[in-house]
Amino acid sequence: MRADVGHEQDDEKACRRAGKNAFEGYVPSVPEGERLDFGGPEFREYERSGAAEAGHAAFVLVAGGLGERLGYSGIKLSLPADLARGACFLQVRKSVSEHRQEAWKQ
Repeated sequence: MRADVGHEQDDEKACRRAGKNAFEGYVPSVPEGERLDFGGPEFREYERSGAAEAGHAAFVLVAGGLGERLGYSGIKLSLPADLARGACFLQVRKSVSEHRQEAWKQ
């Protein structure tokens, strides 16, 4: 967790108590980005460069426990994450990890 995140949350709570909007003056916007064709040359280039940097990345899992507040009776890690395949969060995470490991070997 970034060191300043807690302070931002504290500032927001203090503003709410004082009747102020912590987000006043901020204008939401859609960031510019790239539109890629899955499997296309640009996509593959981004995949290669991302795989090369992935070893410097950190991955975070959601906290354990039940998903009762989400209206779900099971553990949060078993929440559906890929509706097309019917895979839960952990299955998707495992699949991504395996794919990355194979990509790093090449």
